[in-house]
Amino acid sequence: MEMIEISKADFQKAIRLMQIVSKCPGGTLREQEAKRMLGLMAKKWDKKPVSSDKGEVDAAVERIYSAYPTKCPVSQRSTGKSSKDKEKIARLLRSKSYTEEELAAKIDRYVRECSATRTYIKNFATFLNNVPDYSEPEQPQPVRDESACNLFTTPAWQEYLAERSKMYAER
Repeated sequence: MEMIEISKADFQKAIRLMQIVSKCPGGTLREQEAKRMLGLMAKKWDKKPVSSDKGEVDAAVERIYSAYPTKCPVSQRSTGKSSKDKEKIARLLRSKSYTEEELAAKIDRYVRECSATRTYIKNFATFLNNVPDYSEPEQPQPVRDESACNLFTTPAWQEYLAERSKMYAER
């Protein structure tokens, strides 16, 4: 039988479906096969990858952890850093999802963009669960011309006001 890779959320949905199927009569053979498959998938998620050099990973985790600000530069609120975030960083590094340099670069760019656009920084755990994809090169933000955005300074508006004042002057 071919194994397919599914997300943890889909796995939880499958467990709920199994609970429903188990209440149906006559489904014991399929139920046993489904339970076996779910058990194999559960073992896959319960495995914790072990690093070859724990000291090296711990040092990398500390560097990445310290790169994320403790307070949001915009709102001055806490970003909720905790020891669980260190575990998440270690898991990301051990699973080879990201390298230390990639994570550090993503954090640096995210903080710079949030500061430039005056956007609140995400809670650190939220950031680690949804690491932004910065595959596109960084582009400079266009400078907004405030006078062009003001409706009352446009030539069309000035013309409208001139016509309107002539109309009232004629009355």
